[in-house]
Amino acid sequence: MALVEHEYGKTIFVSPSLSNKIRKGFETAPQRRDRAKPSAARAGLLRVDVREDDSLHAKLIPDFREWFVAYSPKIGESAEWTPDDAGLNVEGLSWDPTSRALVFGVRTPVPHGRPMLVRVKVKDLAAPWTLENLEMLDPVFLNIDVTGDEMGVRSIEYDPAREASLVVLANSTSESEAPFLLFLWDGNDKGEVHQFEDVWFTERMRVEGVAPGTVAGREAIVFVDDRGGYQLIWNEDPRLEKKSK
Repeated sequence: MALVEHEYGKTIFVSPSLSNKIRKGFETAPQRRDRAKPSAARAGLLRVDVREDDSLHAKLIPDFREWFVAYSPKIGESAEWTPDDAGLNVEGLSWDPTSRALVFGVRTPVPHGRPMLVRVKVKDLAAPWTLENLEMLDPVFLNIDVTGDEMGVRSIEYDPAREASLVVLANSTSESEAPFLLFLWDGNDKGEVHQFEDVWFTERMRVEGVAPGTVAGREAIVFVDDRGGYQLIWNEDPRLEKKSK
């Protein structure tokens, strides 16, 4: 999910993983014909407008996945396979206010070993919620050290205080043993990122959510554990300082 505060109010965008369930080599003939057509629940893009009375009004683009794949050449045939077969798997969604685009953090595939961000511009936040209101921008490939096990995006969220996106990278598939690491991406097209090298997570923690927030009056970065629970680090913690090299 991505919360967007804009000139018309507040909007929550919600995306499924856009992944497929059918394992490579295990599908039946009917499944093979239908494998590129996941259910509407796994293929749509939801927009939820928050009205002044806090009521929620949702609108769905049901065939978003087909459009997403068609306009993302780097996705390629991965759209047909499951995440552990390096098939399409989106695990992060954020909003970039500069380009006014939704940023999809892709766990798999990982072209050339570089984690991929797919950017979809919303042309007009006041216009009808249709495919015609979307524009695919060039993808961004994060520039990280690719000598270790393959890493994919596990979470991404824009941080207004830093005017950049917090990005959590970790193992792309079950076979990868890459650890969970925290990065900062300022929206540049080259994919240059800053790694918070002093921020580490226990091996038991699967960080699949990250967001800036205020806890007990103090600003912090909150990490959500896929196995349950959360952890946080205060904004003034020296481990979050950008060190010059």
